[in-house]
Amino acid sequence: MMTKQFASVDHAILARTNVRTAMELEAKRLSRTTGQAVAQDLETFTADWGFDLGAITVPVQIWQGDEDLSVPLAHARMMHEAIPGSVLHELPGAGHFFIFERLGEIGLALTRG
Repeated sequence: MMTKQFASVDHAILARTNVRTAMELEAKRLSRTTGQAVAQDLETFTADWGFDLGAITVPVQIWQGDEDLSVPLAHARMMHEAIPGSVLHELPGAGHFFIFERLGEIGLALTRG
């Protein structure tokens, strides 16, 4: 598994047997399309999305770890500033895989609106 691009906090999460097993199964399943997925991710960062973030009128919550080496915190801040009324949750010490530790917290926040 390619883990060099992840922060140390992510290494701890990926070391968990259940997480590692799930990630390895997913990586095997998607290995044929990995190159295409990487290209699509890069395009997402640079291409026009076809709509104005400022036109979003539904409630939006953005969750971002400040230790994420894959998606910079600056991207979350940029989206937050562009989406009226959005809520940005900056997670100190959290990496790219924070969802494995904070799913309950996020679920509660989303159900509260």
